[in-house]
Amino acid sequence: GYLELEPLLSAMVMGIVMVNSAPDFDLVEQEIDEHLMEIIFMLFFIISAMHLKIDAIFSIPFSIIAYVIFRIFGKVLGSYLGAVFGSIVLTTLTSILTTFQIGYSGRSMVTGAVLLILLVLYARKPRRA
Repeated sequence: GYLELEPLLSAMVMGIVMVNSAPDFDLVEQEIDEHLMEIIFMLFFIISAMHLKIDAIFSIPFSIIAYVIFRIFGKVLGSYLGAVFGSIVLTTLTSILTTFQIGYSGRSMVTGAVLLILLVLYARKPRRA
């Protein structure tokens, strides 16, 4: 090419420009979500695979092994820390409610409400149909 730029980088820049400059991007986004999303993903991975150099992957096995180990470690540690912090929050909430001499049913309702609020705030958003 003229500037010898990567095709995927060009596509990303085009998407960024389109999102930030199109006045009716909501309509475009809806059309993309309804009709073009699967095609875009398929083309992205096909183009990525065409530019993949298999011999380069096997030339750096230590980096690949380190990446996989750190990825597994991060997932396990993240799950563990999430469970620990969640239990600390629930234990603290229960202790505070007990200190205020709120009965068991009241503690259950407050704890349920807090969990429901957290679920609504932090739950993954469903995919639009």
